[in-house]
Amino acid sequence: LAAGGRFRIPAQVRIIGTMNTADRSIALVDHALRRRFAFLQLSPSYDALHAHFSQRDFDAGGLVSVLKKANDTIGDPNYSIGISFFTFQIYFDFSGYSDMAIGLATIFAIKLPLNFDSPFKSTNISEFWRRWHISLSTWFRDYVYIPLGVNRRGSWLTYRNLLVTFVISGLWHGAAWTFIIWGALHGLGAMLTRRLERADWYRTRVPKPVKQVAVFLFVGF
Repeated sequence: LAAGGRFRIPAQVRIIGTMNTADRSIALVDHALRRRFAFLQLSPSYDALHAHFSQRDFDAGGLVSVLKKANDTIGDPNYSIGISFFTFQIYFDFSGYSDMAIGLATIFAIKLPLNFDSPFKSTNISEFWRRWHISLSTWFRDYVYIPLGVNRRGSWLTYRNLLVTFVISGLWHGAAWTFIIWGALHGLGAMLTRRLERADWYRTRVPKPVKQVAVFLFVGF
C-alpha cells in the first residue's frame, strides 16, 4: 500500500492495462511467472515466448498458428516448462475465482459446493473430470450420461455413452469443430484409461505418480 492507504499498482501492470486482449493475456502470464518462478531463471524463454505469441498470430492463424510456433521450438525444455506453468495458471485462475464465489456466498449464508478437488492428482481422465469444474461435470453426468444408460448395457455402449457425453461437453464449450474435437479426444482418453484400469498389469505395476503425470500431460498439452 502507498501512503494514504491507496493501492500502489506496479508499472508493469499499468502498461499491461493499455494492451489489446491477446497481448494482455500473454503479458499477465509473463509477469506472474517472472515474479513467482524467478528462481528458475527462465526469463529469456519468456521473452522468446512473448515474441512468438504476438497479436498477429491470434488474428491471422488463431490457436493453430500459436501451437505451430510453440512446436517449432519444443526442443527447448524451457518451453515445455512454460506450457506446464500456463496449465497451472488456468487452473489457479479458474479454481481461484470459484473459491472466491464460495467464500462470498458463505457471507450471505449460501452454501455452494466445491468446484475443484485437486484435479491434477487424478490417475485417469474420468477421475480428472470428477475433480475439475465439478458443477459442470456433475450436470453432464446427471442429464446426459445417466439418461444414456450409464454402464448397464455392456462395454461397447458404455464407451459410446462416454464419447457422446464428452463430445456434447465440447460443443457446450463452443460451437466450433475445435471444441468438438477437444471433447472427442477427452472422451477417447476416458475410454482408454477406463480400459487400462481393468488390466491387472496396469493397476498393480504402473505407479500412481506415473499415472498422474500421464493425465497431466494429456489435459495440459
